[in-house]
Amino acid sequence: MKLSFLYYIPLLLFVSCGSTKQRTCDLSEYKVKNCRMESHLIDSILVYPESINTLNDKLIIMEPQRKDSLVSIFSCDNFEYVCSSISKGHAKYEMVSLRNDYFSNTDSSFFVLSRNIIKEFLLKKDTIQFVNEHIIKIPDALNHVLRVGRDVYITSGFTDGKGNEHLLYKDGHYSGFGDYAAPALKGNDNFFFNSSISAGTEGKNVIWDFHRCRDLIRCYDLQGKLLEEIRIKNTNKKRIKDEHEYCYYKIKWNSSYIAVMYNNSEIGIDGFYELDNEQRPREMQIWTWDGILKQRLTFDIPIDNYCISEEGILYAIISNKPNVIYTYKLDY
Repeated sequence: MKLSFLYYIPLLLFVSCGSTKQRTCDLSEYKVKNCRMESHLIDSILVYPESINTLNDKLIIMEPQRKDSLVSIFSCDNFEYVCSSISKGHAKYEMVSLRNDYFSNTDSSFFVLSRNIIKEFLLKKDTIQFVNEHIIKIPDALNHVLRVGRDVYITSGFTDGKGNEHLLYKDGHYSGFGDYAAPALKGNDNFFFNSSISAGTEGKNVIWDFHRCRDLIRCYDLQGKLLEEIRIKNTNKKRIKDEHEYCYYKIKWNSSYIAVMYNNSEIGIDGFYELDNEQRPREMQIWTWDGILKQRLTFDIPIDNYCISEEGILYAIISNKPNVIYTYKLDY
């Protein structure tokens, strides 16, 4: 049965490609809202935080470069420190490495990535307890891993740029789906220039791709069918000199919305692409899981890591300012 499933995926994609919905989203129709974030000082427990996430009433902050206590927990309400845990090592309850670009959760546990091993931990009162692990076996590096079901994952395609845009990993087997956006490039340039960052989670029947180097958004169902393509129209954006300059980068979501960062030179900064990354004005776009752009936001601080809670609170940190947590209440 597994072999039959893998065999028919290309056929399903071929038959269904003609039904893909295509439309344009004109950014000039959406006003940019300038936002001021609140700052909250915390004890200097953190050293160089690289990822922030929420689980119920807790903040989970990752510090992959530390030798011990790779994860620290804070209260969402008063930002009080709760505990630190997860050490480096080869035991099941330890991490050989900690990827700062992967996080998933259930109602009571969370998942982090160590090389090709997804590890689940339970957050119980003031402790973090190991639950289980799942190994993803593909003959390449893992990129943009999404947990879309129990032991079901979607990743980016192979880094050599050959094959499909995504891989579906289920029951110890992987299969490709989706074609890279045209024009296709040669070698790994095809992977890097035509790659995307993706949003997807258990309980949703789609994933959304926001392309790094194109003003393009795509939606797939979990069987690999391309459902929709959205072309971003931005007439005020200056031409990108560097072909690898990012359009979309940094993405987080909750059960209602997707928050993704967008490089945009239209918001009054001369020499935008000559600025250092931390000096560039950030635009955050808020999208629904139905593909509707709800808001365009800019902030008074150059946040580089953030998350959004189920209550619509944006939490952010700046890696080189580890004693401050920033918040903003989103008004969808």
